[in-house]
Amino acid sequence: MRHFTSSKAILFSAVLLASVCGPACSGEAEAPIEPKVVFDSASAVWNMGGEALSADKPPLAVHGNVQLGVELSGLERNASLSRGGDGKAAIFDGGYLSFDAPQSNALLLAGDTMTLCLRMRDASGKWDAPLFNAYGPEGKQSLSLAGTNGKEKPMHLRNFFNQNVPSIYYYLFEEPNGFHRVSSSSQMIEFTLGVEPNEDFISFYDKEMKICDECIGDEVHKGEMTVIAPAGLIGSTDWHDIIVRFNGGKVQLFIDGVMVDEDFPVGTLQESVESLFIGAGKKEGNVVSGFQGMMDHAALWTRALSDAEITALSGGQDYAASRQLDIFGPPQQSLQYGRPAGLNIRAGDCIPYYDSNTGVFHLFYLIVRRNHHSKWQCGHGGLQVAHATTKDLVHWKQEELALPITEQWEGFIGTGSCIFNKGLYYWFYPVMSVVQSDAPGGVYAATSPDCIHFEKQLDAPALASGSDNDVFFDKESNRFCMLSAGPREADGRFRLDCYYSDDLANWTREEEPILRDETAFGCPNYFEWNGWHYIVGQSPRKIWRSRQLHGSYTLQMPGELALVKVSKVAAFGENRRISAGFLAEDGWGGDIVMWELTQREDGSVGVTFAPELIPPSGAPLDMAFEALTPGVSGGPGSIRITSTDKPEFAMLAGAPLNARVTLRVNPKNASGRFGVCLRGSGLYESGVELRFDPKAGCVQYGNPEKGKLAEQPISGWFEPYLINDVTGIDRPFDLDIIIKDGIIDANIDHQRTVITRSTLRGERLFFFADNADVEFEAITVRPLLEREMK
Repeated sequence: MRHFTSSKAILFSAVLLASVCGPACSGEAEAPIEPKVVFDSASAVWNMGGEALSADKPPLAVHGNVQLGVELSGLERNASLSRGGDGKAAIFDGGYLSFDAPQSNALLLAGDTMTLCLRMRDASGKWDAPLFNAYGPEGKQSLSLAGTNGKEKPMHLRNFFNQNVPSIYYYLFEEPNGFHRVSSSSQMIEFTLGVEPNEDFISFYDKEMKICDECIGDEVHKGEMTVIAPAGLIGSTDWHDIIVRFNGGKVQLFIDGVMVDEDFPVGTLQESVESLFIGAGKKEGNVVSGFQGMMDHAALWTRALSDAEITALSGGQDYAASRQLDIFGPPQQSLQYGRPAGLNIRAGDCIPYYDSNTGVFHLFYLIVRRNHHSKWQCGHGGLQVAHATTKDLVHWKQEELALPITEQWEGFIGTGSCIFNKGLYYWFYPVMSVVQSDAPGGVYAATSPDCIHFEKQLDAPALASGSDNDVFFDKESNRFCMLSAGPREADGRFRLDCYYSDDLANWTREEEPILRDETAFGCPNYFEWNGWHYIVGQSPRKIWRSRQLHGSYTLQMPGELALVKVSKVAAFGENRRISAGFLAEDGWGGDIVMWELTQREDGSVGVTFAPELIPPSGAPLDMAFEALTPGVSGGPGSIRITSTDKPEFAMLAGAPLNARVTLRVNPKNASGRFGVCLRGSGLYESGVELRFDPKAGCVQYGNPEKGKLAEQPISGWFEPYLINDVTGIDRPFDLDIIIKDGIIDANIDHQRTVITRSTLRGERLFFFADNADVEFEAITVRPLLEREMK
């Protein structure tokens, strides 16, 4: 990620994330707490049992059809009692309860912490009515919990690159064949937190984020921030423990002990001094209700509950863990082609780090919610640093967030680096400050004794004007070096600066940059391999190599080596190098992709599949073969296509949605184009075409239409899904293709990869040649054994 400290502030289930999904998947659970103890510390508790509305509790008035004190039985009663309830509930049939705040100071919510708990059931499954609302002066929203229709929300929002990108509501409720779509219902739980906006933050927003004002500016100036949970994802007609926690840096929505969504407010709570409604709210000054269901209890705290307290109110650790599986599904075993568990969360920039002392490979990676629209889209939308570890690239452990957002002034935490020195691990990361009066931006440091639990050093930045960086030890000078993008010089080229330090505390910039280039050095990466020094620049991704760290560097090639974004390289084992980045999805952030580097004698590098990261697959399938045009011969295992004046096609039917396809491509005459088409349907009516053009040195993906080859490459958010400068495809080469959920990843002769996205779900595999003679040999199709995403 780029980081800007000046005027222009120019990401579903993969693994369990303890600090992302909440206490349900916490690695080290806190000691159990009795629910009664938690309720005893609340500002207000309503058990809905009739007698709970007594003088020693904040009094509630009953309006319309609400029946209090209904005895629960069986499992419903047991569930109520186990959560600190009294085994009784209120039945709402369009009526509501209200509380006049001036009658008591018990609910005077203010400051930057609060917790709301509501155990309820929408028996109708409609989720279309207000549930819990509190208001401040002049009717300003303090808290709002309601059921609403996700399809009525904006499906696209403008981002800070002035592009319309899909919103989370599009992915959940609208995207055709989407792999993240909740198809059973478009209703959802929506919680809105109202804050008194921070004046310094508003000034920052109005100055830096004008381009986004038309889509979220109104929310910013009102001080309203929303978190959601789709009803179809959690169970539309079930009992649910809904808990919202505001701890200053975050507002988080928990369903049944599972943290399903979070965002990052800036400001203090709108004081709830006017009125409070249960089962109703206000719209344009008028009270509206309509909830039809049951409520067991409701409670408010003026503090942020701990994870253990939230678990206690949600049925306990075992129940919360089971709900985690229900909502997000079982974890995948590998991070490859994955992202954190969550309904609106993506993986962004990857920072691999190999600890040679312990043999542990650490994968740090940025996470972003709402397609960059979290934190009112300031900077990069509330980026945080997640962390997973492995010793073999097969078995992964998801650790706690390495660097979460904890302060309101932290606009985002950007791409940095990790290094070990004298018993401590140091993490250097850029932060954009959105409240300069609280803290300046720059490169900050965090330290850890075990490379797991990091403590931020927030007193002052390590570098006041730094940005995305890479830190390593320079053996030649016996000092630490921090690479960071420098300014543009008079000749139009950008600098890649090197800061040196003896102690990782005091840094001095070298006057001469380590490298200059026509494009900016976003998120630089340095690594050494067999006496070669490499520098990787991002956007576009370029690779330079040299025999000396400060020597003359050679650019490997003008184009992309592979179509992943912000990938960095780290050592692994004795003499291997692993590259990790993300495949974008309609914006910044997407799914993690890791490959292994190969090294040639001249020092140039290629990429191939690391054996440990290839998804496991089953036995080869017997597939039905059909020649669609006269120029085809052979059978399902070996197909020859000869084309002279028009494209010729062959087909294998019955391909699984997720598969590994391997073959050897043997061009007899490579004067034209040839390839395969995956997830196809009809007679080459649609699919994902992987085309090889030896004359142009180009490999690209496209979408054919109505029996014709694709006219244009598939267009991605950053650039088309194609690679140039591809050599060796005019002679026999191996082709290895992984098709998993929305991702298609093809490796060409263990040297180049080309990757794309598609939501198509056809079951036909086509082969084609156009003005070429090609034999497709040793064709094997295996189903992937890992489960499909929900």
